[in-house]
Amino acid sequence: MLNYFFKNLNTLFLTCALAFISIANAQEVRVIDNKGTIKIANNNQVTTDTTAPTNPLEGDIWVPTRGTPTQTKIINVWDGSSWIYDRRHIFSIGEVVNGGVVFWVDSTGQHGLVVAFSDVAGSPMQWGCYGTYLPNVPDVPHNGGIPVGLGAEIGDGFNNTNDILRDCPNAPAALAARNVGDQWFLPSAKELNQMYINKSTLEAIPRFNAFIHFYWSSSDYSRNSAWGHFFDSRSWTDVNKSYAKGVRAVRAF
Repeated sequence: MLNYFFKNLNTLFLTCALAFISIANAQEVRVIDNKGTIKIANNNQVTTDTTAPTNPLEGDIWVPTRGTPTQTKIINVWDGSSWIYDRRHIFSIGEVVNGGVVFWVDSTGQHGLVVAFSDVAGSPMQWGCYGTYLPNVPDVPHNGGIPVGLGAEIGDGFNNTNDILRDCPNAPAALAARNVGDQWFLPSAKELNQMYINKSTLEAIPRFNAFIHFYWSSSDYSRNSAWGHFFDSRSWTDVNKSYAKGVRAVRAF
């Protein structure tokens, strides 16, 4: 009976300690465990807003708002240094992720590509490197007007951009895309086509700037021309690298 009393007294003490706790700030609290030890614990917060909360604590949750009720919200958790999205989340076209809008997702729904909200500064601009052989950049053959193979596929844009800048460091289109950020790049021909396919969805996102007539890809064709895509039709074509065309950066997630 005495043991039962002390056991319940211990529980009561812990409950009272938690109930009448001294709050250090909005999230950190001091608690007393059942051994009488004072500890710091996080009273984690969940925030739903367009912007991330300031001064988050590890374990805090942020659900960004999109402005469109039908769009899926992404759960982000603060790991102590950065916001990490819930790996179980299935992404869809039109979600806002990593500063861009999702325009392609893989078969798992957990990885894909986002496009920047607007064209790069200085666009339209030349692809550049006219008449220069780029040994590290694969030439994508004409193939009846449909780019196919290494350098043209989804997943090739990042390496294409790296290789263009390796062989021609001042290539305007690739350099401008990379200057958006270390993980941003000039899309490959088929990545660019996915942007075109989802053009209407992307342009319906708040603050997303509408596409212009024609955009460069990072897929090379020859010393003098590179692949691009019309955004008022479904057509790819190879274009003289000295012509000024649109540049829109993308990145993977």
